[in-house]
Amino acid sequence: MNDSWHYYYIKNNFETAILNTDREPRFYANLGFDGGLWYGNGRYKDVGVGTTAEQPYVVTAKASEPSGKLSDIRYSKTGYYAKKPSHFESAFSTTGALTLTRYTFPIYRLGDLYLMYAEALNETLEQPNEEVFSYVDSIRSRAGLENVRDSWLKYSKLPNKPMTKDGMREIIQHERGVELAFEGKRLWDLRRWKKAHIVFNEYVKGWNVAGKNTADYYKIVYIEKNEFFTKNYLWSIRLRELRTNTNLVQNPLW
Repeated sequence: MNDSWHYYYIKNNFETAILNTDREPRFYANLGFDGGLWYGNGRYKDVGVGTTAEQPYVVTAKASEPSGKLSDIRYSKTGYYAKKPSHFESAFSTTGALTLTRYTFPIYRLGDLYLMYAEALNETLEQPNEEVFSYVDSIRSRAGLENVRDSWLKYSKLPNKPMTKDGMREIIQHERGVELAFEGKRLWDLRRWKKAHIVFNEYVKGWNVAGKNTADYYKIVYIEKNEFFTKNYLWSIRLRELRTNTNLVQNPLW
């Protein structure tokens, strides 16, 4: 990979998966991957003319490499790392010393509220209006993206998708998944959308992290299969509560 778009995201002339290229900025802000750049501990990259570039860390995730599988513990099963919750000033130095700056975990933030409001408003209308678009567009604008209608008109095979209630619902749901990644929202979103039994019953897939070269590493492997049962939409009521109040009825399937 060697072009201006990926300059801040992927090491020049590094052979990585096509899946990792030409993604929106939040992909690179959220994830570390083989060949990806990781800023931190004073390492940044400056493209200014006449300046000395400070090179960021490069994730090398193949087996036996610094970010790869070195033993049976402390490695990524999928080949991807959660960059977002890692504070940019936290990193191991070349001597192995750890500089730790704690990441402030967001319980609620404005972007979450904007998307919740857009979702709720869209559900009350026959089709999305300007207010729905404005709240979603404010999130996309901060991420460096074009607004919803222009994006789907220019780049999508379904240019009219944002103009329908069902289409906008899917767009908002996808936007929440991207914007709020690694913030503890996904499980609860999928449960209330009644999609958890579909998404969480699929296999977790990743790269072959035991591979030591490009050909072996970039093979899709099935890692594990999660289970989410219909009854998990309603959790069980404690037996103590049922005995205390005999009018209570246990939730279905429990």
